[in-house]
Amino acid sequence: MSVLTRPKKALSNVLSTIELLDPSRNQKLSLPQTDDLQTPTMIVFTFYAVNTDTYADLYQMFIASFSLAALFGAGHCVAWSTRMTFSSYRVSLMWRISSGIITATPLVWILAYVLAYSGKHAKSKSGLMGLLRRLHDALTRMFFVFALLAIPFYIVSRIILFILSFEELRNVPAGALAAIEWANFIPFIH
Repeated sequence: MSVLTRPKKALSNVLSTIELLDPSRNQKLSLPQTDDLQTPTMIVFTFYAVNTDTYADLYQMFIASFSLAALFGAGHCVAWSTRMTFSSYRVSLMWRISSGIITATPLVWILAYVLAYSGKHAKSKSGLMGLLRRLHDALTRMFFVFALLAIPFYIVSRIILFILSFEELRNVPAGALAAIEWANFIPFIH
């Protein structure tokens, strides 16, 4: 046996003993035994997708992703602090408006989906409950219109923040390039 065929044989033996668990069928699948390195017959998907068979699962996924988007926007609101310096008042104002938009827009999206989900189970069409249902439906439609109209503002605000972050690197404050005292205690940093 040559030196080159031994690693192939060893890899082939390892591949033949690997067993994978398929969560959809709760069965163990094993890769086929091969003498040479052929492509396996089983496909492993790159991304794991959330099971969205019900509206509750779908809405839960949307609300979680929109909450993360709102947290991302809230991180940009830190620049509202007086300690953050910008090159001009115009840049500061653009940063504040854009960070407010990318924080508030996902919250509007969350509210629209919460209203849509909460109205799925209302059945009454008469009396006070019918009036509340129609009011709820109108409010839900209004928030979905706001949510759709907010998408271009969100995209433009993200682009503005991206451009401003690089633009502000041209005007770095003098203290940003100063040597940090605690860096002297870490070897090989200077």
